[in-house]
Amino acid sequence: MPVFDFNEKKEEVVKAERSYKLVYSSERTTSIEHPIMILEDSGLKLVHHSNGMFEAPTVGSAFIYDTDEKSSHSILEIDARFENLVKWIGENRIMVRLSGQMTEKGYAVYKIFETGVAVRGSKLSGENGFLQFMIGRLLQSDAPSEETVDPDEIDDADDMRLTSIQSITDYLMCAGSTLPDNIRLWARRNLAVAKSSEVTPEERRHAQRALSIMLSIQWKNTDFQPIDPVEARRILDEELYGLESVKQRIIETIIQINRTHTLPAYGILLIGPAGTGKSQIA
Repeated sequence: MPVFDFNEKKEEVVKAERSYKLVYSSERTTSIEHPIMILEDSGLKLVHHSNGMFEAPTVGSAFIYDTDEKSSHSILEIDARFENLVKWIGENRIMVRLSGQMTEKGYAVYKIFETGVAVRGSKLSGENGFLQFMIGRLLQSDAPSEETVDPDEIDDADDMRLTSIQSITDYLMCAGSTLPDNIRLWARRNLAVAKSSEVTPEERRHAQRALSIMLSIQWKNTDFQPIDPVEARRILDEELYGLESVKQRIIETIIQINRTHTLPAYGILLIGPAGTGKSQIA
């Protein structure tokens, strides 16, 4: 009896095709005029607050309205910043509640909430707090580039903090291309270190701490707006006593950022005994 049947035809893996249009927007708030997405609802079944879940990306791109008679509503348009987030919610089978209203284009969704109902044990890393934190961050980011980038090359947030490996991983997955390419590449490398068993515990803690600090910054692009050096000096003098040479170096760096609108190529290494203000400066 043969071990392998070479005449047997292999089943082709069916990949779900994208049925929606990406909208490249940099609006900082959502509304009926500037929704997160637009759903098909020719049967007028969706109400103002509609509970359900999104399909997994391998299945399709629709919202399954959870009522006595479940109905499927395809995504017609979606803000490009939210594409990865919606895919991730669908992949993890997270139950959500959509707030929206019917328009000429379709059902305009302007709010998404996590309902706290777990399907197969799946929940967001910080429940609704993480979801609102993620939505807020995406709204503060600029629209991603319409060009395809090779990933290898590169108000109800409950005071969310990115401290655990799980929340950092979730954030990177959902933020996607809204992060600058260099920041995304740096974060992936450090996340690999933080998860690695081949480095020391101290190196893992350092990588995790660095990720928590860097991803707490609301990255919009690689250009930096001017910083007022006078105000910066005032804050340094109020918060720290002494350390004049350190303060001067920070002000010089701020002036350089104002001239180039980019981060300098060098870093600032702070060395000193405990209690001298290194953490405050950082």
